[in-house]
Amino acid sequence: MIGSNKHTTKSNIAPSTSTKRLLRDLKEIELHPLETVYAQPVEDNLHRWYATVLAPKTSAYHGIILHLRMDFPSNYPHDPPTIKPLTRLHHSHVFQEWICLDMLKTHYNSDPYSGWSSSYSVMSLLLQLQSFLLEEEYEQRDYIQGDIGLTRKYSNQLERLSSQHTHDPSKGLIWPCAPHWNVKEILNSKPVVKPQPSNIGRSATSLNSVVSVKPSNLSSGTKNHTSAATLISLDDHERRMHQDEEEIPKKYSLLELLPAENHLQILSYLERKDLKRVGAVNRLFQKLCLSKALLVAPELICFHAKTTFTEDTLGIGVKIEVKDNDQSFMSISTPLDLISKHSFFNERVKKSVWGQPITHWIPVYLNKQHGNLAALQMAMESIYQTYPNLSPKTPTQFQRRALDMMSKLMNAMIVEIMKGNVHASIKALQGYCYFHRWMLYLVQHYPSCLQTLEQQVENFVKVDKYRHKDECPNLGEFLTKLSVLGPSGLTWDYIRDAIVQETATRNVLWVLKQFPELSKLNGISNTERIEKTWQANQVSCKLIMFHVFFLKNVVEKHGQRSLDEIGRLYDMNYGCCLEDNLEEKLQQELFNIQKVNSLMEYFEYVGMKEDMRSVDKIGTFLKDCVVLSAEKGYHGGRRNNSSATTSSGPKSQSRDQSYSNQYSTSRRR
Repeated sequence: MIGSNKHTTKSNIAPSTSTKRLLRDLKEIELHPLETVYAQPVEDNLHRWYATVLAPKTSAYHGIILHLRMDFPSNYPHDPPTIKPLTRLHHSHVFQEWICLDMLKTHYNSDPYSGWSSSYSVMSLLLQLQSFLLEEEYEQRDYIQGDIGLTRKYSNQLERLSSQHTHDPSKGLIWPCAPHWNVKEILNSKPVVKPQPSNIGRSATSLNSVVSVKPSNLSSGTKNHTSAATLISLDDHERRMHQDEEEIPKKYSLLELLPAENHLQILSYLERKDLKRVGAVNRLFQKLCLSKALLVAPELICFHAKTTFTEDTLGIGVKIEVKDNDQSFMSISTPLDLISKHSFFNERVKKSVWGQPITHWIPVYLNKQHGNLAALQMAMESIYQTYPNLSPKTPTQFQRRALDMMSKLMNAMIVEIMKGNVHASIKALQGYCYFHRWMLYLVQHYPSCLQTLEQQVENFVKVDKYRHKDECPNLGEFLTKLSVLGPSGLTWDYIRDAIVQETATRNVLWVLKQFPELSKLNGISNTERIEKTWQANQVSCKLIMFHVFFLKNVVEKHGQRSLDEIGRLYDMNYGCCLEDNLEEKLQQELFNIQKVNSLMEYFEYVGMKEDMRSVDKIGTFLKDCVVLSAEKGYHGGRRNNSSATTSSGPKSQSRDQSYSNQYSTSRRR
C-alpha cells in the first residue's frame, strides 16, 4: 500500500522513472476505487502486478473473475507491460496466455491514435481491457457460462506471497481484492440483465460504477466540458432567482471576505465527492465548488510521468518546420498535451500522447507559482540554437523572441480552430489562452516590449511602408499582438481598415494564380470579380473573421481592466478562458463563420458594412488592391510599378496586359 514501506525504495538509491510512475499508478488505484477492477503489485517486485477484473451486472459475463498478470518493463511507461491472462477466456483475440490488442504494442509508424501511449496508466489500461475482453462476441456466446465457471475454479498461490494472498474463489478467496469489495456478493453474482450488443469503440468507463476516477488523459487531450456548462447554467439560474429580490443589507462572515484564491487553495485538497457536500452548505460555497479552477486542476498533469503542476513545470511539445533555402520559419504545430520539463529533457519524450512528433518544449503559465521564466528562457534558447534564422526580423533579445514565438503559436491556434472539429477547436482555444497569458506576462515584465508593440501598431496604421511584407511578414501573427493592447486603446476598430486592405492586397497573388484574367482591370464585371475573389480567398477571410471574434470576446471585453487584472483572472482558473461560456460561443461562432458565403458578408462581419455596401464599391476596392499588389511587388515580378488605373484607353489596357504577362512569367518561374 502507498502508506506502507512495501513498495518504497531505499533512501540511498534514487528511484527509477518507472518506479516513480508505477507508484503513482498504484496511488491512483487506491485513491479512486472502482467496483469491477483492481490491481496490486507483488510485495518485493513493483514491476510485477496481479489484477482482478469483474463484469458489471448488466453484462452477460456477470459473475466472471478474470485473473491477470502484468509485467512492466524497466522503461515503463515508454513501452507497454506484458499482460498474461491466468484464467481461460474464449475470445477472438486471446490465444492461451497471449492477448492480441493494438494498445499493448509499441508502434513506430505514423498511424494516428494507435498502439501504446505512455499516457495510459494501470487503471486506464485495465478499464480498456475490461471493455475489450468482456464484450459479448457472437461466436463465443456458447462459451460464456463455461468461462464464468472456470474462472471461479481457478486457484493460484501467488509467487512469494503469504497464504493470505492466495487467489482461490472456490474457497472464498480473491486476490487482489479491493478493500471495499464484498467477496460473498461477488461469488454469489448471477447475470440479471442481458446486455445490448456493443462495440469496442465505446468508452471503457461506461462498464463501471466509478466512484471518482481520472483515466489519465487517454484521449488526444479532449476535456470534458459538461462541468463548465453546468457552472454557466447554475450562475444563470442564480441570477434569475435574485433579480426580483429586494436589496437588503448583508452581513459577511470573515470567510466570505477572503480572496477567491484563498478559498480555491483550501478547496483544492478535497475530493470531488467532498466538494459536492461542501457546495451544499450555501451559495458562496456552491459557486466556489463549481469553479472552473477546481474542475481543471486534476487534469493538469504530465501525460507521461503523471506529475502535477505543483511537482514540476508543465509545458507543451511543439513541432517547428523551417524553409529549406534559408531555414526561416515555415510552420509551428502542437498537440497541446501537457508534458513536464523533466519528461521532455531528461526522459527524452519526443512524441505526444498519440505519437505525433515534437521537436521542442515550451512551458505554460498556469499561475504565478507555476510561471517559470527561467524555463521559458531555456526553451527559447533551445529553439533558436536549433533554428538561428527562425525570425530574422526579430531582435535577438530573449523577450522579443519569446513574444514572437507566442504570436506564432496563438496564430497557429486560430488556424487549428478554423479546421472545424469541435473538440480540437476547444482544445486549441485553451492553447490560445495559455500563450496569451505568457504574452501578458512578458509585456508586464518587460515594459519596453509593450511600447514596441504599440509603436508597431501605430506604424502599421499610419505609414504604408510598415504594412509591407518585408516589415510585417505575417498578418495573423501581427493581429495577435493586439491581444495585449486593449488597455492602450488599440482595438480592432482602430486597425481594421489597414488590416482589411493589406490582407486583400496580399491575397491578390493567390487570386491571380487561380484566375489570371482578374489581373485586367477592365473587361470583367464587378460581380464576376467579387465572386472569383471570394472563391480564392474565403479561407483567408474567415481566419481574419476569427481573429476579430477573439479580439472582441477575449481582449476588448476586458479592455477596461489592467493587464495585471486580466492576468489574475487567468491565474485563478489555471490559464483557462476568461469567460465561462467562451467555449459555447466558440462553437456557435464556428457555425456562423462557416455560413458566411460572400465578400459582402465578410465586410459586414469585420465592421465595414457602410464602406462596402454595394457591388460597385467592392469591385473598385478589389481593383485598387490589384494595382497596389503590383506596386508593392507582391505579384508581377517587380517592385514600385507606376499606378494602374481603372480608366479606359490604350495606356490602361497596355498596363493591364503587362500585369497579366508579368504574372504568367512569374508563375512559370
